[in-house]
Amino acid sequence: MSARLALAALAAAAALAGCAAPPRAPVPPGGGWEAYRAQAAALRAWTLEGRVAVRRGGEGWSARLRWRETPAGWTLELRGPLGRRALRLRADGEGALLEAGGRREWAPDAGTLLERHAGLPVPVAALAWWVRGLPAPGAPHALSLGPGGRPARLAQRGWTVRYLAYTEPAPGLALPRRLELERDALRVRLVVDRWRPEGTAEAG
Repeated sequence: MSARLALAALAAAAALAGCAAPPRAPVPPGGGWEAYRAQAAALRAWTLEGRVAVRRGGEGWSARLRWRETPAGWTLELRGPLGRRALRLRADGEGALLEAGGRREWAPDAGTLLERHAGLPVPVAALAWWVRGLPAPGAPHALSLGPGGRPARLAQRGWTVRYLAYTEPAPGLALPRRLELERDALRVRLVVDRWRPEGTAEAG
């Protein structure tokens, strides 16, 4: 898998159960979307493990994905056949570091690395919200809800995200299990094999 194609997976993602359930934010009365939003937004530290499939025009590939998010920053790894790591992207408040093919490259933000190597102006900061089924703050969006008030379709920043299935990694916490992200000719499918919630904070 080429570094250029591998980096395209971060458009999904790009990020993604512990033994004890972490504390939950208060659930607003009435349930539905407001309850879902409060629970998902309160989750600030988590690990996502799964599979990603990318198709652009006539080209496509798939890989395994591991994304760990904490308040201090995040790390995203993609692994190809036989478990070989294709790339690692780490970001914090100081910038982002890409490791791929024996190379290391730093940039002030992860989006710069994506655009430079893959030609994709991807809103990386939005991805951690989208994989949790939430619109990223500070940008207009259109949201369609499904059963139970859970997101079914989200359109934001030129991307369309479809939520096809959910899972419950901890009692009372639902998170997306299968997603499809699309923009122009690029389509990304993400299947989450495991969510590992690590902590919550009050939803803002």
